Amino acid sequence: MQSDNSNKPPWFSATERSVLALTDEMTLIAQKGVSDKIYQAALKALGERQVAQVIMKIVMINTWNHFAISTKMQHQIV
Repeated sequence: MQSDNSNKPPWFSATERSVLALTDEMTLIAQKGVSDKIYQAALKALGERQVAQVIMKIVMINTWNHFAISTKMQHQIV
C-alpha cells in the first residue's frame, strides 16, 4: 500500500510544497479562491509574516505576467 506522500516529488520539502500549492491557488484565484486548507498549511509552515511576504511575491509575479501578456512583450534575442 502506498502512503499519502507517494505522489509528492521527493525534491520539494513540505514547506516548499505548501508555497507551491498557495501559488497555484492564488494564480488561479478566479476559479475557486484560496482554500482554507492550503492557507492554513502555509501558515503552519511559514508563519504569518512569511506568508504575507510569499503572497506579495506571488502577486508581483502574477502582475508582471499579466502585464507581459497584455502588452505582448517578447524577449529580445541578443
